[in-house]
Amino acid sequence: MPNSSGRGTVELKRPRARLNLLLLIPAVAVLSAAGIFANPGTVVSMPSAAHPTKIESDIFSLDRANYSAIYTGHVHLQNFAHDECSLRSDTLRVKFTSSLHDLLSATATGNVRVDRGPSWLSANQAVLDAATRTIVLTGSVALHDAAGVTPEKKIVVHLDTDSLEIDSQPA
Repeated sequence: MPNSSGRGTVELKRPRARLNLLLLIPAVAVLSAAGIFANPGTVVSMPSAAHPTKIESDIFSLDRANYSAIYTGHVHLQNFAHDECSLRSDTLRVKFTSSLHDLLSATATGNVRVDRGPSWLSANQAVLDAATRTIVLTGSVALHDAAGVTPEKKIVVHLDTDSLEIDSQPA
C-alpha cells in the first residue's frame, strides 16, 4: 500500500502485545494478501542456509522498491545458524535480493544480543552478512559466559563453524 510519498511501504503497529509476522517473501503479491500479517514471524532464507531465518518484531515496515525492511521493537532473529544461535535488538534493517526471498544483509542496533548456547554477546551494533555467513559486533562489545563478562573491541561470529574471532586491541 503506497504511503503519502507514493512509495510501496507497509507498516504495521500493534501496541503492548508483540506482533509476530509470517511473510512468505518469495512473491510480493503474497505480502499484500489479506490476513497474511496475522501469522507468526517473517520467514526468509539466506543463500546456502540449511534452515530458514525467522524474524519477529513489534513493528514491521517493508520498502519493496528498495528490497528492504525495518523491524523495530523486541526484534528477534532466529535459526540463521542453528537453534541455539539467535540475535535480539531494538531495530533491525534488512536488505533482500530483488525477489524479496533471500536475505543479503541485516544491521541490528540498540541493545544487541547474540545468544550462543550457554554464552552470549552484547554490543551496540551487529552486522549480519549472508554471503560470508558472519555477524560482526561493534560498539561496547562484551562476551558473557560462565567466567564472567569480558569487554572486547570487536567480535566476529562465523555462523558455519560457530567460532568467534575476537579483536581485543584497544581502539
